[in-house]
Amino acid sequence: MNQEKIGIFIASLRKERGLTQTALAEMLGISNRTVSKWENGDGLPDISLLPTIAKTFGITVDELLAGERNAAAPEIKVTEVANGDTMKNQFQIAFVISLFFALVAGLLGTFTNIYGIWAFHALFYNHWEIIFDAVGFFSLLLSVPVYAVGVIRLRLSFSDEQVKKLSFRKGARIALIDAAFLCAFIGRLTDHALSVSGVLAHFIKGASPYHANIAAYTVAVVLFAVCAAVYAIVLKKHSNEA
Repeated sequence: MNQEKIGIFIASLRKERGLTQTALAEMLGISNRTVSKWENGDGLPDISLLPTIAKTFGITVDELLAGERNAAAPEIKVTEVANGDTMKNQFQIAFVISLFFALVAGLLGTFTNIYGIWAFHALFYNHWEIIFDAVGFFSLLLSVPVYAVGVIRLRLSFSDEQVKKLSFRKGARIALIDAAFLCAFIGRLTDHALSVSGVLAHFIKGASPYHANIAAYTVAVVLFAVCAAVYAIVLKKHSNEA
């Protein structure tokens, strides 16, 4: 222990509180000459007085014996952790809501268009198809900004690298589910175009609506297969980087 450093520390703490050596001595039940000895580095407080001195100055006994305050701010760290947990929770909520909208688009929209390719040759053949497609598109459009809001919340407490690790896989899943609806809708458009234009008649003798259906399903499946392959490749690359 450095007596001189402790003495200087006691003197600075006393002056911070506007106390004289006599006033401090009276508070501790000792003489002012004893306080003067401490501050001059000619002696150390009795061990029995250490807790009282520390309490008087609002410090710990360890800080008193070290002759300086501990430069630590654990409250800030706790706050940062709490903020990070809050942002993670908000992101998780945004992901669940976004996933719900994506599933509505992926299931309802995909089924509507796959069924429409087989059942109807005209696009938007009845009002049910229009309603289901509209709900699918609306859900798809909502899934993107809702998830984006969750990612933005993460950015308030985490670095770009941490945000990427937390959100990349979940975002890729939502994108793949949304892609299922888009691929099926493109297949539906293909079926309508082939049926109306009669293009297949130039390539297939005796072409029928059945051939347009096959072509439309093929387009939808191939497009989704490409999306799934891209999804797998991107995830693998992300895993290697992590």
